[in-house]
Amino acid sequence: MQEHSITINRTARIYTLGELTADTDYIWIVIHGYGMLAQYFIKKFDHLDLTKNYIIAPEGLSRFYNENMSGRVGASWMTSEDRDNEIKNYTQYLDEVFQQFVCTSLQNIKVIGLGFSQGVSTLFRWANNSNIQFHQLIAWAGSIPIETIENFHLKTTPLKIYYSEEDPYFSIEQINKYLSLLKNNNIVFTLQEYKGGHKLIKEEIQNIIDL
Repeated sequence: MQEHSITINRTARIYTLGELTADTDYIWIVIHGYGMLAQYFIKKFDHLDLTKNYIIAPEGLSRFYNENMSGRVGASWMTSEDRDNEIKNYTQYLDEVFQQFVCTSLQNIKVIGLGFSQGVSTLFRWANNSNIQFHQLIAWAGSIPIETIENFHLKTTPLKIYYSEEDPYFSIEQINKYLSLLKNNNIVFTLQEYKGGHKLIKEEIQNIIDL
């Protein structure tokens, strides 16, 4: 048996909130978690001032039924199967999203990257392999991949980590081990605890930066 790979074109889905104008102060690129869809995830940001904020929510390239063979659909960024190609595919995809949706001719706009759950790994693998100048990176209820921590070229980028002690998918033991790894690699970060378990909290989003 021989394994083969081919490269194909495919259609990806992206949602946005607001408009990119000369009045825009912040561009948010928000990466959803496992089993979510971008059209619902982006609603967590609809309370921001959309005259100053432009939100872009790409959707994972792999969709599936969350339960059984019908009903609610979710999307994923990758699995462990064919891992390297999965990572290559979504990093190229996110590069293309940035090129098509972010107008580089506009000056003084700050780019914020926010990943939730599985979206944290996705965001940081992409950010660590791109030349995008992020104003801030947010890791919410998920861990930054070890390989990017050990080769983190974004050490001058402000990093905020959000966690909840009520999170069933991210135990306090895992969090402490993860934070130690960041410190041992001289990664500077701000740590913020929130209440509510494994979810994105609208009120906390408002506090990420002074809007």
